[in-house]
Amino acid sequence: MLNSEIKKYLDNIEQTKQDFKKHAELGISNKIKSIIREMPNYTPSQEDLYEQIAFDFIANYPKGDTNWSMYYGPMMVGKDKDGNIVEYPSLNEITSNTINYWQDRALESYEHNKILAARYADLVVDFSHKFLNKKAAVKFYNIAIDSNIFICDNLLTIPSICRGKIKRSLELAITINAKNKISTLKNSIISLENNIAEDNSRGLWGFAFKWLILDYKKKINLTDKETVILVKNLEDTLNRVIEEPNLTEHAVSLLAEYYASQKDCGNLIRVLNVLESSYKKDKRYNSNALLKSDYYNKLRGIYEKYVYAGNEIKASSQRLLTEISNLALDYSDSLATHSVEYTIKEEQIKKFIAIIFGESNNYPIETVMANIAFALLPKKKDIDTQLKDISQKHPLSFDMSVNLISDNNTLIASLDSLEKDYDNRFLYHANQY
Repeated sequence: MLNSEIKKYLDNIEQTKQDFKKHAELGISNKIKSIIREMPNYTPSQEDLYEQIAFDFIANYPKGDTNWSMYYGPMMVGKDKDGNIVEYPSLNEITSNTINYWQDRALESYEHNKILAARYADLVVDFSHKFLNKKAAVKFYNIAIDSNIFICDNLLTIPSICRGKIKRSLELAITINAKNKISTLKNSIISLENNIAEDNSRGLWGFAFKWLILDYKKKINLTDKETVILVKNLEDTLNRVIEEPNLTEHAVSLLAEYYASQKDCGNLIRVLNVLESSYKKDKRYNSNALLKSDYYNKLRGIYEKYVYAGNEIKASSQRLLTEISNLALDYSDSLATHSVEYTIKEEQIKKFIAIIFGESNNYPIETVMANIAFALLPKKKDIDTQLKDISQKHPLSFDMSVNLISDNNTLIASLDSLEKDYDNRFLYHANQY
């Protein structure tokens, strides 16, 4: 049976909204845990745990970070003392009883508590195939869609969370081919962006254009008027953010895809030129050789993407290549030193010495030299840990490409950002180990 205090809290969540407004589902989970902690002699029931983990799952979990291959993923992933992967919440905690419980809760919450119904129903949709060996009933898709629309239309939680919820609802509606709901979602998506857009927050604008015009254009019926308005809104945003290259790139990347799809070479070359101009006028991106080289190569890559669209773009790409070759760049001013500190315990030092010289310092010199050479060989795990540590402390250096420079300041090669080219950046770092 569900604890009465937890039930009281959940029943009133849509009226109070406080935890959900600030922290979305994790705020609800934290409150449930807090209620349980305040009762030290209480043993949580199975229903209490079903509720807790329901709000601990992370939505839109990054692909490849687990072997779940699902929309939801664990809040935490780590290793135990034996090196085994430990996850929370774990799939081992989910049974058919769990899914059945969430089904009941979705149905009973739908009319009066959309916040709860949205999560319960979406978990049923995501987990049913794996644990019930069947697809969830359409009614749970509808509950998840309608509840999320309600949450986002009323901005019951933070804007970025609403953005994720409305996209999830669109994907669910497309999955079940619910044309009436797709139409409703079209209007909700446009309305949401109008309500939350902030020029300095690239994640809060452009998504209506991206989803409705680019990503799902074959599934959504946009009128010509709606298309014109979305294009104009994005063009207006571009004009407002033109002095910030990163924001300009976000707008141009969307507009360029649209104009290319419409075979509108004139507007395509126009927005690409706007992006080029934004980078060339920006003081920070022209403050050192690495940043300048990075944006020049980025621009050329963008032009190259659209060379099929016309000779003018092909000519611009060639022009940039010529400009890159003529850049007088002094890379020495761009070089930076990164240091990493490690604490080594005394027992670790003694153990290391024993390995090198023997327990009684009795190894012959040939063995000692061989042991030293072997001990100093870099280990993949250590390099990987160090690379991740440095990249967290100095993110800018790893978010952009790296140019390999010879002793006479000649460019030898370029490596992409750590996220896009981890293997080569790893090898580059290992060679400096």
